[in-house]
Parts: sequence; C-alpha cells; structure tokens
Amino acid sequence: MRLNVRDGWWGRLPMDLPGSAAPIGYAWMVQQRDLDVMPHHRWSFAAKIGGRSSFEFQGLTWESFPERYAPTDLPSQLEFAFKYDGINLEILRAWFEVLPVEEVEVLEFWIRSSPTSAYARRAWFLYELLTGRSLSLEDVTAGPYVPLLDPEHYFVTQERRSRRHRILDNLFGGRDFCVLVRRTPALVALAGRGLDRRVHDIFQRYDADTLARVVSYLYTKETRSTYQIEREKPTTDKLRHFVAVLRRTHDWPSLSHQDLVELQRLIVTDPRSRADGYREEQNYVGGPGPRDIAFVSPRPEELPLLMVGWMQLLGRLSEDPVDAVVAAAAVSFSFVYLHPFEDGNGRIHRFLLHYILARRRFTPPGVLVPISATMLARMKEYDVALEVFSEPLLARLRYQLDSEFRVEVLHDSSNYYRYPDLTRQTEALYGWVASTIEEDVPKEIMFMLAYQDARSRLVQLIELPDRKLEHFLARCLEQGGKLSNRRRHKDFESLSDEEVRRMEAVVQESMRRHGMETAT
Repeated sequence: MRLNVRDGWWGRLPMDLPGSAAPIGYAWMVQQRDLDVMPHHRWSFAAKIGGRSSFEFQGLTWESFPERYAPTDLPSQLEFAFKYDGINLEILRAWFEVLPVEEVEVLEFWIRSSPTSAYARRAWFLYELLTGRSLSLEDVTAGPYVPLLDPEHYFVTQERRSRRHRILDNLFGGRDFCVLVRRTPALVALAGRGLDRRVHDIFQRYDADTLARVVSYLYTKETRSTYQIEREKPTTDKLRHFVAVLRRTHDWPSLSHQDLVELQRLIVTDPRSRADGYREEQNYVGGPGPRDIAFVSPRPEELPLLMVGWMQLLGRLSEDPVDAVVAAAAVSFSFVYLHPFEDGNGRIHRFLLHYILARRRFTPPGVLVPISATMLARMKEYDVALEVFSEPLLARLRYQLDSEFRVEVLHDSSNYYRYPDLTRQTEALYGWVASTIEEDVPKEIMFMLAYQDARSRLVQLIELPDRKLEHFLARCLEQGGKLSNRRRHKDFESLSDEEVRRMEAVVQESMRRHGMETAT
C-alpha cells in the first residue's frame, strides 16, 4: 500500500526573499492558522531591508515590500490582501472558518467603524457568503454600490446587488463552487483580437453546399482529435456517434443534471460505462507507470454539493455576456477537475468548450472549429495546463493506493476543488482557439476544397479504385502536390511516370486555385 502525505506548507521558501521577510496578506493568513489550501498565484512579504521587488518561483509570483507596507492588525491584513494580492476565496473561507470569537468581533468593529470602506464591505460580504453565518451588523443604507471583483483585474459576470452590504456580486459562481479568471495582459490582448468576428467572416465566404462540406469535414476532424487525445482510435460507429453529439451543441437546451447524465450516456458508447448519475466511487487518472497517479478527483460524497455549484456556474456563464472563451475555459476545465463520471469526462470536457462557444454565438450556427486538433498538436501545452491544478493538488492530498489499485482519500478535500483560479488554463485555451481560427481553420478549408476539386477532376483523367485515388490525393496534398519517390514506388507502381506527372499537375493546379502553396 502506498501512502501520500501532505508536506508542510512553508517547507520551501525562495532563496531570493530577504532574510528578514515576514509574510503579509494571504501569506500571513496561511501561516498564522497553518491553513491547508491550494497555493495563491502570488505571495507577499515585508522586509526590513531593500525596496519593493518581485520574482517568479515555482510558477508563483513572490513580492517583497518595504517594512512600511506591513499591516499591523487583522483588518489591515485583509485590506492589504484585497489591495495587492487580489481575491482568493479558498484562503478566505478557510481563514474565516477558524477565526476565534474575539477576532470576529475585531472584524465587526472594523466594518461598523468604516461604513464607506470598499475593503471592509467586501470582507463583510465574503465572510457571510463563504461561512454562511451573519455578522452582528445592520444593513448598509447609504453610499454607492461597490463591485466585489475589480473589473480591471478580473473577468466578471453581470452584477447582482447585495442590498445588505451594498456590494455588486459579479462572481462567476457562489459559495458551493466558483471559478476566478484574472484579467492578465495576455488575456486582454487575446480578447481584443475579435476572434468571434474572424470565425464568422471565414464561414460567410462560402455558399451553402460548400459550407456543408467544410463543416462536415471539421466535425469529423474534431471527433478524431478528441479521441486521439485519449490515445484511442475511434471506430466508424464511435466517430459517427460523437459527430452527432457535437452537432447538437447549437440547439441543446440549458444543461440540467439529467441532461448532463444523458450527455454522458450519448458520448460513452459502451453500455457498461454509461452512467445513471454521478459516480459513487473514488476515481483517479493514472500516470505513465502502473502505480503512478496523475490526478485524483473529489471524493464521491463531496461531489453532489460541488456539482450543484458547478451547475449554477454553468447556467450563469451560458447566458452572461462575459467573454465567451473565458466562459468556455471556466466551465470545461472546472468540469474535468471535478470528474463527476466514471468514464467520458475528458470528452465531455471538450464537448463543453463547443457548447459554451455555441450558446454564446461565438461560432456561427451549426459550425464548429476543431480546437481538439490544436490541443492534440500541442499535447505538451495541454498537459501543462491540466497540471497547473493537478500538481499542487497532489502535493496536498492525503490518500492511499492499495494493491487492487483502489485510491482512498483520507480527509475532506472538497475545498481544494471548490474555488479554482483558472487563469493559466484560460490563457492556454485562448491561445489554442486563436491558432485554430487564424491558422488551422483556413488551412483545413483550403486543403479540403483543393481535395474535392482535384478529386472531381482526377476521376475524369484516370480510372482508379476509390481507395487508391483517395490515397494518392492525400499523400500528394501532404507533399505540396508532389508524390514522394518512396511512396511512388511503394504504393503506385502500376501507374506510369506520365500518369503520375499528369495527376500531380491536376493536384497542384487545384492547390493553387484554393490558395495553397505547392512544392517547387
């Protein structure tokens, strides 16, 4: 039996921190109460020597502030965290839950004596949201409403007014489950590229018949790719089945719990693996070796409440005008981390990308862009995006793997999964979407149109079995309109040199006609 034990949170600090540096903000909260939490994207410290500086270590930002920035009490620690470190729902919930009565009273006094402070009102709202307990405070009756998340630093939803706190709740989710996505320079730049307009412009160029052929080709390519990501070659029946599911992304109703179960049963073709509901056993994703573990999902008893919160987030982001790719990343990556079914989670994760993009009209009706093909071509990036969450998770989980390859998680792990920051996953997805739309889709369309054009002309030029003709076309197009010598002698010995030359000329002309480069 193998046992995984959590290491001490503060076991390894970066060497670049000054020796006198003391944790402040969220770092202070974690150390003060030895909180068992996932890492925040940045940690702050105050040092007696040196100016303000920051550096990257283990994928996180570490910042050292001059000592004059150091908070002196509980309220100023909260205010510093909100001002410099942003919002971390998991740390705040864990910290609020263990605050002794006297410190809750300090929190109340600060809020009562600072009625116009945006930081105090945010702390008040988040305390009551995350703990489910009310503070002994009267409702605010005057003053402007304050957004909970700063829209300049976070992607936010349409605001919902909390009259008690005069706070504009613009979170993606709620107490049971919520995703945060920070507005990084990379995401701001990607969101400003107008990719939705670009994809609509691409498909408006074609008549109905051509569009139907293009779309059919892209659906098939996406399906093959989503299976290949899982190292599986789909049968013709599986291929046809999943294409049919993908074609429903534009007209599928708002997904309920039962709809999600139906989706799993449609995507998983083996009757033995079809679900009647969420899983009731612990599951995990294996690593490269027989006893390696790459990811462990929430315990089955923790799953129902997490999925209630996830369903609320899904419903909100399906309709809210928040950036469509950001919404797709938040919904799909959080789903795969929750892993609610025994089988099919990865394919549903990638289906949800298209579902959100379709619901938000990012893609034209009936049209899909093969994002999974880009993921497949960049599998290392895809693995890294998943590991941003899974690696720190595994470092904290206490679990055991027995001789029958069953995993048992030994503690309540639900809060690790409840409030993920999916900024880096969103940056990765947005990059794949941009590459798919700006590079891959135009190339795929040119390839498919050249293929169709050349095929219709070759059947008039020479009589060959369909399999032989299509094999020639595919190999010739891959090589810029020229058949390689190895392929020529291996697969097409029956053709004369003159026949091959004329066939290549037809292919090259079709390629040029549809904007493809040919071999010199």
